[in-house]
Amino acid sequence: MWDGGLRDELATAEKRINSRLAAVTAVQKCAEIVRAAYDASGASAVRRAGVLQCLLRDASCLQHHISANQVSHELTGRVR
Repeated sequence: MWDGGLRDELATAEKRINSRLAAVTAVQKCAEIVRAAYDASGASAVRRAGVLQCLLRDASCLQHHISANQVSHELTGRVR
């Protein structure tokens, strides 16, 4: 898809759907990994200024972004 964009080619509907699905899946999986690391780290992760605390907040926010939320995932599945 990237190479096609460099050549000014329009992406096909299938490529756009697959790209969107890959992006949503990546966000969901990354958020799961951050939550698991946060849970495994114990009390040290609770510090407000801690790196894991920041990552957890970022991952939580990213999951709700319009391009990666559950509704986007469902819409992609319905179109597919």
